Amino acid sequence: MIEHEEASDAGQRPGRPWYLWDILLFGGFAFVYALLFASVWLGGYIHGLRNEDPLISAFRFCWLVPVMLAWLLVLAVRMAISWPRHVRGVRRLAILYLLVSVGLLVWLAVPFLDLWPTPHAMFMRGFKGYVRASVDVESTRQWLSTVELARYGGEAAWASDRVEWPPWIKALEPGYVQVLPDESGRPMMRMSWGGPFGHWGLVVGDEAMETPPSDFSRYGEVRETIAPGVYVWYELQ
Repeated sequence: MIEHEEASDAGQRPGRPWYLWDILLFGGFAFVYALLFASVWLGGYIHGLRNEDPLISAFRFCWLVPVMLAWLLVLAVRMAISWPRHVRGVRRLAILYLLVSVGLLVWLAVPFLDLWPTPHAMFMRGFKGYVRASVDVESTRQWLSTVELARYGGEAAWASDRVEWPPWIKALEPGYVQVLPDESGRPMMRMSWGGPFGHWGLVVGDEAMETPPSDFSRYGEVRETIAPGVYVWYELQ
């Protein structure tokens, strides 16, 4: 049986339930935990639309991790000290511990289940929107038709060091740009953005060029087609 706090004087209304703080603590933790992951997912999509590093959101909210750990510690202390004082019976107390612990573990595991897109997938959705709005694919193809592959040799060419890159490519400010042959020997352009924690990019080639299958191994690339001969990619870390 779970008791309520007794009124201090006879005839007064009963006091607040002793477990009120536990409800507030558990509810607040569940809300902040859900808000954290929702912010990372939504942030990934927004950063993709802006062509920004998706880890910005993770770093922005990382301060919440120690806060939530401290929150869990307070909950554990409340369960260990307060609950035995108010819950009659060892069996009832054990069942209550079990139900709350299982519920908490399930809630902690929910964001990692395959029930919705991963943050990487949300970033790719946003990045595809950025490409559709910002990249002049047809002009890039026309420029590629004038390129002599032997001139570049398939080596990475840094955009800042190549004055001959088209202005619409320079405006995108890629980390580097490569002109490479596709599987049929036709020129294609590979653009990349990112830093030490991961890279992503875009490949533009002939309309007949097929998107290579994704490589889900470490440092592999997840690739998604936007249009015939155009696909985006994201490096797995």
